[in-house]
Formats: sequence, structure tokens, C-alpha cells
Amino acid sequence: MPRHPRPSAPVLTALAVLVLAAPALATVTFSPSQPNVDQAVTFVVTTSLTFLDPATVTWQFGDGATASGQATVQHIYGRIGTFNVHCRYWASGFWFDEDVQVPVIENRRVTATPSNPLLNQTVAFQAYGFFSSSIRWNFGDGTEAVMGGASISHAYVQPGVFLAAARDKGGAGLVDITVAVTVAVDTSIRSITYMPAMPVPLQPVTFTAVRFYTSKIRWSFGDGSSPVSGGASISHTYAKTGVYTVQAWDWDGAAGGPTSVSVRVEEPVGPRAPFGIFFLQLRFEDGLAYKVVPRGFSGLLAYADIKYEGTGILQAQWLVDGMPFRVFSQTLPFAEAATFDSGRTPSLPTQMTGMHEVSLRLISPSTSLTMPVIRYFVTADTGVPPLRGLALQVAAVEGLKGMASDLRLDSLKIPSGAYFILQGSITYTQAAPLRFGLLRVHLGDELVDLQILRDLRPGEIRAFTTSILNPSPEVRTVYLTLYDIADPNAPKLLYLKKIAILPQ
Repeated sequence: MPRHPRPSAPVLTALAVLVLAAPALATVTFSPSQPNVDQAVTFVVTTSLTFLDPATVTWQFGDGATASGQATVQHIYGRIGTFNVHCRYWASGFWFDEDVQVPVIENRRVTATPSNPLLNQTVAFQAYGFFSSSIRWNFGDGTEAVMGGASISHAYVQPGVFLAAARDKGGAGLVDITVAVTVAVDTSIRSITYMPAMPVPLQPVTFTAVRFYTSKIRWSFGDGSSPVSGGASISHTYAKTGVYTVQAWDWDGAAGGPTSVSVRVEEPVGPRAPFGIFFLQLRFEDGLAYKVVPRGFSGLLAYADIKYEGTGILQAQWLVDGMPFRVFSQTLPFAEAATFDSGRTPSLPTQMTGMHEVSLRLISPSTSLTMPVIRYFVTADTGVPPLRGLALQVAAVEGLKGMASDLRLDSLKIPSGAYFILQGSITYTQAAPLRFGLLRVHLGDELVDLQILRDLRPGEIRAFTTSILNPSPEVRTVYLTLYDIADPNAPKLLYLKKIAILPQ
């Protein structure tokens, strides 16, 4: 309706009075009738008067924005609400003011499926009612925003509540359409294990976080000690008996709840005693410590009978003639007795005639027991022909410090702490060539040298040299063994030579 007639024209004032009494001469319309945030709204002012000067039109959209000089304008609202739009214009010699109420709504929405995912689980996001097929997605977890369509997926690698946001028109929209995603940790897959299974006071207990998501673990041992940061495995010692709740937090405690395990620490009685061997004997299958077998005999086994306290892992090594033959390891629970054999594949070697010694070296646990020795003799009276065409000779001995020692009857006198060099040769006259041979040199049960021999031809004499340190004044034995290792899964012993090292 008119508001401001011009004072210099009285006749117009009378006309203005007439207009006040007349029906409305102008209308402000807008489309759509319920616009959405980020949607363009078209406003039009029209009048039944003879003349409306567009240059005089001004607009106030109710959200602080304005426009002027147009009878038709567009405006985009950045939030929901009801806005009062005011239009002023000059028509037929009068100023007019019109108001209209514009309800702005938000029909767009975003869904997340599932809305409560587990860690590392794929979440499918879907945008509905957007004006553009180009949407900028921000998943709220610190990862970089990405451009995508109405459908997109994402996996969260940390637990927590995240506000995923989608912005319309390729990110040029005025508002974010959001959805909350609560990411949880599947605690059912995580666990804590510990060794030994029956811990005792003053004995370290090793805890391991199993199937945790990170290697940064915060540990609490439940005995009043302060929590500590560590890796997936950590050790702790309890001062006294009791039942303790051990807890471990992933991400070093920065996110997610703890995983717990209850640990009972008791006095070392019976199976809970410190792990140790207090009895050990070696025997053959018939219970005897001596056996005679023909050359080429298969299936010869040695047995070790042990008695032990506590619970632990036994690691031991079978020795044949002072040389490592086989290493084995086994968990021994509940303070019992156990028996182990030397193994069937291969069984004890019987290719070389003569006397052989079998012993055992305990790697763990340590023991003060004297290791027993059993012996077997391999006779030549067998249908298997003896190995021919192979000889291993030691021709000379030299000292690295000017010392010389004669080789007589396969024995040497070497001072304690002295190095010495063995020089010899391998004479090979078998019909078939030896593609891959292995010369092993042991001093007692210690391996001191390994030499690969390639392509030994029939009739060839191959020289070798090896240096050895005599560490002690005790009587010891040097073992020189030659193996055929063409088949790495089944090495074959071809020759063995022993040299006694005597104190000088």
C-alpha cells in the first residue's frame, strides 16, 4: 500500500487517499512456496497500476541480505526458518511497501549404514534430496574431504563418535548435511594371554595383547603399580600371591575401553614350581645303554627319560659322536615325567662302522646334571656293501703362533688357548660325481667350520684347510664329517674322521 506521497503535488495527496481506500494494487509472490535451504527462491513484485519503475524497487530478504533495481529477483537462504521479506517500490507517483512471509525448510538428509559400525567396518553413506550429483564428503575423522556422488563408503580406523558431513553443489552449498556415526571396538576378538600359565611371586610374567588394532598398548597390572605404555608384549613381576586384574588399552589408552584378564599368582608348589629337570637318563628301546647293529640298519632310536618340576618349554639337542644331530622343543606341563626319542626321519646314522656315542645337550632349562652317554657299535657284517672310493686325510698341522704339532695316530697335543690349522685332502674315486658336498668340522659339540664342496669328480683329490682354537686344557675331539647334500631334505653322511686333542 502507498506510504510516502510527494508533498509538492496536492492533487496526488487526494489520489493517495483514494488509493488507501482501494483494493491492493501490488502483489509480491515467491516460488517455490516452501523453498529448501540452498535452493534459489524467485521473488516477483507485480502491480495493477499503470506504471511501476523497476529502478525504484528494493528488497530486504529477512536474513540480512538485500537487493535493488529489479522487480524479479532470486535469493538463496542458508538456514531454515520463517523470513519476513519486505519490498518497497515507486508506482504511479506513489511509494508502496509490501511484506511476505517465506518458510524455509530442509528436506535433504544423509544416512549411514550401519550407524554404529565396528572398527574397520565399511559404512555406506547415502545422500537424499540433494540438488546436485556432485557432493563434497567429510567423514569427521580427520581424513581429507573427498568429492563423490549421492552414494559413498568409508571405514573408520579409530573408535569414537564422528559427524560425517555432505555439502551440496560440489562443496559450494551453504550448509553441511550431517549424520552422526558411533564407531565401536569389537572387544570380543581381543584377548590377553600370559606365560607361564601358572605364575609365581618374583617370577616374570609375559603378557601378550592378541588381535589388538595397534601396537601401542597401555598396560595396568592390577597390583597397584602405575600403568605403563608398551608394545603388544610386556613383562611384569608380582611381589606376592594374589588374584590380579590385568588390563590393556589399545591406542595407548587414547580411545576405546580396556580388555581384561584375571591372573592368579600362587606359591611355587608342584606344577607351579620353577621349571627344572632333576632326572635324566638315556637308553635304547630295550632299556640298555649299549647296542650292536649291522651297517645300514634303519630305525635305530635313542630315548631320553626325564622328570621335571613346574611347567615350561624343554629345548634340547641330540648329539652323535659329539656332533649336533637333531634339535627338538616341547612344552612340558604339570610337573610330570616325559620320554623323547631321537627321531625316525632320519634315525641314528649307521653308515659308518665302529663305535658311536649318543648324548643330549639341554638348551633350556639349564641344569647341573651330568649328561649321560650311551653307545652303539655298527658292524660290517651286512648285505649292504661298505662305502668305497672315499678317503679323508689330514696331512699336516700348523700353529698360528709359531707352534708345530705332529699328527700321530689321529691325536694331537695342542696347548690351551692356541690356534692350530689342519691341512688335508679328500680323495674321491666313486663312479658317480658328487654334485654338492658339505665338510663339517666340530670341536666337541661346537661347530667351528663349514665348507661347501662342489662337483667332486671321480679320481679327484680336493685339498682343504681349517683353523681351530683349542679353548681349554681338557681332552677334546675334532670331528671331520663329509655329507652328500644334493638332496637338502635328506643329507647323507659319507665319511667321519675323529682326531683327539690332548693337553700339552
